[in-house]
Amino acid sequence: MVAFIPSAAPERRGPPARDRRWRALWPAAAAVLLCLPLSVTAAERAKELLANALSLTANANAGGQAYAKNCAGCHGDKAWGVGESSIPALAGQRERYLLTQLIDFAELNRDAVEMHRANASLGVAPEQQWRNIAAYLARLPINPRPQRGDGKGLDNGSGIYRDSCASCHREDGLGDDTVGAPVLAGQHYSYLLMQIRGMASGHRFTNVDFDLALMLDNMSAADMAGVADYISRLGARPTTARALP
Repeated sequence: MVAFIPSAAPERRGPPARDRRWRALWPAAAAVLLCLPLSVTAAERAKELLANALSLTANANAGGQAYAKNCAGCHGDKAWGVGESSIPALAGQRERYLLTQLIDFAELNRDAVEMHRANASLGVAPEQQWRNIAAYLARLPINPRPQRGDGKGLDNGSGIYRDSCASCHREDGLGDDTVGAPVLAGQHYSYLLMQIRGMASGHRFTNVDFDLALMLDNMSAADMAGVADYISRLGARPTTARALP
């Protein structure tokens, strides 16, 4: 049998061909199709856990204590994260989005060994603690000095962000609960770039719109870096709009 050796791919300078986009994403699509019954069940359970958590009364003070015990060791006392280690800032994030992510980590729908350990430390009935921690973090001020890129692709990045991202994440990067868009303002460049690459390659597809993944896959490496750098420079805003009533 003669082995097929593909030719070297040309340098990506613009949007790739349609078939190349699909080839890049087919492993994730195949995984979803093969595991569809399990995925549907997991999605239903996540929705149930979110509804249960939202039905509880949040105690931000208790959330602060739980955060200090279980989360601050990695994300910092102010929840501003660590850019050099690609540890995300959590302060000022939307409360509902924080809940969905805590649930995804607890249900192993997102990969991160440290987060799985932190969730396990919350006990067998963690919904109240999720609610409390999310309420606490949503009320913290956004990191005013996140890690930034080299600034070389800002013009390109700002144009892509306004054309393709601002409709959901808003021009100020504060996100929108109605479409499940998280706050991006105040986030570290390295973490933003890591997540953009992960979604584009299909390595992170939980709660990620397929059209979003295709749009990100259309970007060149320079596009991704420019967008991440631009987002990291969005200014902080008041936090009240991101906490649930």
